[in-house]
Amino acid sequence: MNRNSAVDALVLSVKASGENNRFAIVLSPEKGIFTVTVYGGKKGRFKSLVSPYHSGKMWLYSDAVKKTVKLTDFYPDRCRTGIRESLYKTCAAALCAELILKTQGAVDWHTVWVLINGFLDGLDICTDEQAQTGLLRFLWRYINLTGLYNTGIRCSRCADKTPICFSAAENAFICADCLESSQEHTAGFFPLGTQSIAFLSAVLAKSPKEARTLQPDTESLRELRDFLYYIAQSCADTRLKTLEAGRGIL
Repeated sequence: MNRNSAVDALVLSVKASGENNRFAIVLSPEKGIFTVTVYGGKKGRFKSLVSPYHSGKMWLYSDAVKKTVKLTDFYPDRCRTGIRESLYKTCAAALCAELILKTQGAVDWHTVWVLINGFLDGLDICTDEQAQTGLLRFLWRYINLTGLYNTGIRCSRCADKTPICFSAAENAFICADCLESSQEHTAGFFPLGTQSIAFLSAVLAKSPKEARTLQPDTESLRELRDFLYYIAQSCADTRLKTLEAGRGIL
C-alpha cells in the first residue's frame, strides 16, 4: 500500500499542537475534509505556507496503523493575502470555512471545492462593499447545494406568485395572498422585499458575472443577512461561532 500521496488542497483552519507542531484542517476535492499534522509548523518553512485560505498541491504521508496524516510538502499557488488585509474579509472567509466544516458531508466535495475557491478568489481582490454581497451569494449557493432548504423562489402554497417572505418553520416562500397574519409573528419568519427576492433569484438563475451586478440597497442587505445567517446556522444545526465573534462586522 502506497502511503505517499499528492492532492489539491485548501487550508481551512490551523491550530497549535504542542510547542512546535500544528494541525491543519484541509479540504480536498478527492479526499474531502481531513486533518494533517504539520511538524515543526512554527519554526519550519511551512510556517507561512500552511495558512488559512492558501490552496495548492499538498504531499502527504498516511499511517494507517496510527490513523494519522503527515504533511511532507506543500506548494500553494493561491495565497490570497488580500483577505487578511481587511477585517470584514477575514470574518467572511472564516464564516465560509466554519460553515463547510460544520456541515461536512452535506455536499459533494468537488462541488464545494469549486464554490469555496471561487468565493475566496473573489474575496481576495474585491472591495469590502463587494465582499458583503459576495458573502451573501456564497451562502445562498451553499444552502442550495445542501438541499436542506427550499430555494425555489415561488410561493410554496399557490406555486405561482412571487413571494414576499420565507417561513423557516414551513421551509417555504409565501406570497402576499397566501400569507396569514398570524405567521408574521412566528420564529423564523423573514420578510423579503422586491430587491431581496430579485437578488436570491439571480444568484441561482444567472451566471456568476450577471449575479455580481446586483447591488441591493441597505434595507435589502439587512433582510438578506438576517435570512441567510439564520438558514446557514440551521443547515449547520448549531450556532456559528464566527457570526457571534463577528457581530457588528458581518
